[in-house]
Amino acid sequence: MTKPWYGSMIKRGSELVLTYPDDRKERFRLRGKPLNRGADGLIYAMPGKPLALKVYHEPDKDPERPGKIQEMLASPPDDQGLTHFAWPVALLTNSKGAFVGYAMPLLPMGDYVSLDLLLNRKGRELARLPESRNLRITAAINLARRVAQLHARGHCIIDLKPANLLVHKQTGDVVVVDCDGFAIQGDQQFIPGHQYTTGYIAPEAWQRGASPEELGQPQDRFALAVIIFQLLNEGLHPYQGVPGDRQHIPSDIQGRIGENLYAYGRQSSGKIKPSPWSLHRDFPETIATAFHQSFRSVNHRPKAEDWVETLNEAQKTLRSCRKNRHHAFWKDNCPLCRRESVEIKVKKPQRRPQKKRHKRGATTLNPYQQQLAQTLARAYQAQNNPPASAGNSSFFKVVSVLFAVFLAVGYTVHLYGEHTDRAERIKEQQRMAEANESKPESPKAPKPEPKSYGWREFGPRATGISVHQSKHTLPKSQALLSPAERRRNPPEPHSVPYFAIGSFESHHSIPMLSFSPSGPTSDLAVAKPASLVQLSAPASKFSDTGIHYPIGRSYRLNDWFVHPSSSALYARRCQFQMDCYELARLSRSGRESLITVSERPINDGSGRRKGIAPWYFAVTRDESRIIIAAPTKLLIYSVGSPEKPVATVEYPDDVAHLAVSDLAITPDGTKLFVALSRHRNFGQEYEANVLEFSVNGSEIDLTTNFGALWPTGGTIPAGSVEVSDDGDTLVIGDYRDLQDDNTTYTYLGSPINVKTALAGLTVWKRSQEVPQWTPWKDIALPRRSPIEAPYNPASFVMSLGKMMQGDYRFNASFQLARDGSRLLSGIEYEHITKQQTIARAWVLDLQEPEPVVRYQIERTLNRSFRVTEKIAPFAKLSTNADQAIIGWASYPGTTVLGQIREMELALTSFLLRK
Repeated sequence: MTKPWYGSMIKRGSELVLTYPDDRKERFRLRGKPLNRGADGLIYAMPGKPLALKVYHEPDKDPERPGKIQEMLASPPDDQGLTHFAWPVALLTNSKGAFVGYAMPLLPMGDYVSLDLLLNRKGRELARLPESRNLRITAAINLARRVAQLHARGHCIIDLKPANLLVHKQTGDVVVVDCDGFAIQGDQQFIPGHQYTTGYIAPEAWQRGASPEELGQPQDRFALAVIIFQLLNEGLHPYQGVPGDRQHIPSDIQGRIGENLYAYGRQSSGKIKPSPWSLHRDFPETIATAFHQSFRSVNHRPKAEDWVETLNEAQKTLRSCRKNRHHAFWKDNCPLCRRESVEIKVKKPQRRPQKKRHKRGATTLNPYQQQLAQTLARAYQAQNNPPASAGNSSFFKVVSVLFAVFLAVGYTVHLYGEHTDRAERIKEQQRMAEANESKPESPKAPKPEPKSYGWREFGPRATGISVHQSKHTLPKSQALLSPAERRRNPPEPHSVPYFAIGSFESHHSIPMLSFSPSGPTSDLAVAKPASLVQLSAPASKFSDTGIHYPIGRSYRLNDWFVHPSSSALYARRCQFQMDCYELARLSRSGRESLITVSERPINDGSGRRKGIAPWYFAVTRDESRIIIAAPTKLLIYSVGSPEKPVATVEYPDDVAHLAVSDLAITPDGTKLFVALSRHRNFGQEYEANVLEFSVNGSEIDLTTNFGALWPTGGTIPAGSVEVSDDGDTLVIGDYRDLQDDNTTYTYLGSPINVKTALAGLTVWKRSQEVPQWTPWKDIALPRRSPIEAPYNPASFVMSLGKMMQGDYRFNASFQLARDGSRLLSGIEYEHITKQQTIARAWVLDLQEPEPVVRYQIERTLNRSFRVTEKIAPFAKLSTNADQAIIGWASYPGTTVLGQIREMELALTSFLLRK
């Protein structure tokens, strides 16, 4: 039996076909082990030929790939034999003609190392590279040649960095790899490259928040200048330096690039100074000018061919050092010898004495007061302990006292003068403001705020009262191990807090479920005890409540619930194809009760996914009944009798084509609200409705169809609902201002027509005097986004390309306070860069006369995102609606085959004043 190789659709010994640019075809069978494994695919050696084969893990993941490889085959760089580029030379398909990868020249990798190792002395020692400075200049010249060869064809690297470059250990020859990620200029189209790395992004792209691929060759020229600077300056980055006196500059290199803090220019910036280890003062004028133009002038940035000429001429004037044959320099003295002659004495670390705590009520001195106190202390010490030569003469004491008084008066005058100047500046600003107000306004129309960014300032920000951040070890993935290897390497028991938090009253005690996941990023549990823990956010401490649940395999915890009266755990139980067909109740004693929500399909051996429609559950406050909104009907069970429902009702025929998307109940379980929706054709066919059912004993009656009551005026209901405890305030998600967008979005490489809208909320009210539901007020977030399909919590979805799974919209998964006076919206997230994502939610007051956005809460996730990562935002409103929590759980990954080993939990608590 053939064994499939992980990461591709290729089996051992499968037949593959190479198609060359001249339409020649060559068939062969792939054998042997991979030479290398990467994030996109595996590298193999071509049997009998000096070719390397790249086989993608998911060939059809990027629909642009086949066309991009074809364009690369038609337009290679002008390089004899393509010995300096890992460039496609043939298209690789399977026996049926489906694209799986490409062939490229097999480079002598044993003679090359990553350019990273050549930059500094430590790397050269590690790779046993020559210390010759001349070799590094040769490598810089060769690198500029490679970039020039690509630019001559109209191609761009975009993600130009040392890690994507190889250098020959002895000659300084440079080879460029990962060429399939470049931006390619084809005959008919330009195919962008979507990868880039911070620290090498041009400032004009960073400042505008634009993608570096939009710049094209200017982006490459900037990154090329950075790498050349590092090669000539012992690995120092041109934006790496020493902050100036009392200057606050960004701590990250890319932030400094964005603020144009080049530290080695002709005129040093006051904010940043050169590193004392820098060799830039030895650069000849031509090289210093080229760096100045690269980092200070966007329009005059040297081209790659200009660098080749400049470095070639400079290399001719390089002089060898007499003391060290590996050293070389341009000016009078060898800067490398000067660096080596500097001695640094490192003191052994000593245990710091514990600082005495200040007594309550102690006054904190400002810097001027501290300086004055230190000066007076030194004067007092000098007065009481004069030098031996001065003796104890009264003259010395008088002089010391007068000197101290003089300093005190001087500081007092200085402070008074500074205060007076500041007051004058404030008065001047007030006079200018009054003068501007008195001028007649020009008839210019106000400049509208960009629609895509105005939502960020939607409501004032709340006050954070605590911040928590912790890391938790995750289990190793067992997916790549054979059964024998799994027996030899059993999974380690890891207890990890699940990011979804339970109902809480205070951020001092936040309930979370600690469990052993079946995989590094899985919501499914293995057969090990789960524990209810409490997180104190101010103390960043987890404590065990002593409540444990002996959960079995395949428990999914995405909407776990622990009842406050019995501490029983409710969670979905999944089996066939990891879909969830049962609701489980686990008591503290370990007794398991199962309710079958949907019949499990029979495994016919085909391996095809059967699928399950979404379903939701809720439990009454006294835990007497369990309500389940099943795919086709509403079910009510008694907690003591899970075998048979006490009441059931089918959904009306006019909503039979819709799927359940939410469930809300009153605490006594007498009023039930089921939201249903359908999403097709990228939102063009979107429909939703909300039904109200009344429960009387074993009878369930449909009382309200909100689709029939929905007001006309351009809004449609969304599939989400929440109700207050008294059942008189209802909030239903909605969409408004629907528009078609056929220019922004693509699917499988082709433009599609997507229905977009503003996500909003409609508040409905009723009273004893007016029992009929009436729409009271509505509110919408001013952010246009596509109408998306609701998340199915009962179905297992595996998508390596999608980091976030769930409903994250302003009008989804919102939470209503028990009295109906306050609401926490759903989460809206925004990817700022590849390293930063912000989750936001809004707190609304639902009192008369209309809803008001009272607070905005947010939490930023700083993490480099990769294909295999999973990130999950979460938010929760306290039971008293006076606190709120928002946070992230992130699962960082390395490569497709890498082992994800750590989960990071980060959250912020906010105080919501009435």
